[in-house]
Amino acid sequence: MKRRRRQRQRMLVLLGAVVLLAVVLIVIISSCSKKNQGAGITAQAFSTGSELTLPVNAELNSGDYVSYGGYQFETGTKLSKMAKLITKNNENVTATSYDNAYGSAYLFTRDTGSGVESWCLYQKDPAHISKWYIFMGNHREVELADGTLDLLLPLHLISDSYLRDNIGSKLSLGTAYACGTKSADQTMLEQFKEFYANSGLYNMITLETGFILTDKATGREVEFSFEENDESSWFTLKSTIPEEPEPSSRVQLSSTDAASTDEPTELSEADALTLSKILIDANYKTGTTASEYPYKASLNGTDYMLELTWKDDTWSASVQSGDQTARLTTKQACTVAAILASNGVMKVESDESSWPDEAGTVSPMGACMVTTNDVNVRSLPSTNGNILMTMLESSAVAVCGQTENDWYQIVYNDKFAYMSAQYLKAAE
Repeated sequence: MKRRRRQRQRMLVLLGAVVLLAVVLIVIISSCSKKNQGAGITAQAFSTGSELTLPVNAELNSGDYVSYGGYQFETGTKLSKMAKLITKNNENVTATSYDNAYGSAYLFTRDTGSGVESWCLYQKDPAHISKWYIFMGNHREVELADGTLDLLLPLHLISDSYLRDNIGSKLSLGTAYACGTKSADQTMLEQFKEFYANSGLYNMITLETGFILTDKATGREVEFSFEENDESSWFTLKSTIPEEPEPSSRVQLSSTDAASTDEPTELSEADALTLSKILIDANYKTGTTASEYPYKASLNGTDYMLELTWKDDTWSASVQSGDQTARLTTKQACTVAAILASNGVMKVESDESSWPDEAGTVSPMGACMVTTNDVNVRSLPSTNGNILMTMLESSAVAVCGQTENDWYQIVYNDKFAYMSAQYLKAAE
């Protein structure tokens, strides 16, 4: 009997130990799933990293803290009640409520003497999830030409769900983001300007429909522009660094002669890339280099006016873009002349009636080539053609085509002329 009693006692002790272990595990698991039970939720001000505490028990989501200075969390406590708890439990903090097309938000601020720290509290998706909130410092990243700018952003004024809902979302240049507050006494532009002026983090230049912010810490700049009407508002970010124009595969050439009825000529991809690179890379200066420009090249929304001159048995050229003009090099001028002639934009005299049969047809091309020896320039693609002149060695030539019997067609003043291909090479 005593032996059975001792066995039952051991079993009870073992069972009690198992139950105690289970209770401990449940407590540990529960405390892990409720990451901040009893400790409150903290958010860091973007400007200083100073923390604000929301003293509620809540379940945190997604582990978003650290990188973005805040949390997504779930709680049954109402937004207005949480705002009161924040101001009550954090010194020198004021709260202001905002309502826009997306929902309500609270902006919390604290004056540091050199600027204003700010935090934002709002529902993540008020139309679908009633208990899910975001509490964080105000900021989002934007990629600029000179690097990434971590930008203070007035999330309480923004109704774009992408920027509000996703703590890790980034701003994109050229994208219109919805913003606005109901019954606001100020325009959106005025509210954004006031927010940034109070922050103490930026220098600001006011524009007609926006402003330019310069980050005092990094020197990086970004331009805000606004569109507003009675019901909706948008802001768009732009880079203040001028984009370098790039060669285009689509270029149209046309004559500026008012009497011309020709439609603009769309260049081949090869000619377009060659010509656009010459026009973009030209050494521009303010001023005018020609009285008139007979030709126009249009690329990437920009018009370039061209003038060509035949002098001393070669081509020279100038180009105008806006109030900037440039003189082209001899190689560039010959290339431009060749492209204009081969595409029929430059009107050049041509008579193929006396051509030898073996000359065949001309394959158009537009290039500058140089002579490898003293070479005769002839009226026909044949040694039977009249000699118009002799080009000296290393002379630049505007080559606009090649015949089947291996002669190059060149632009010689206002007519086509011909040179043996064996005495020409591509200009370096």
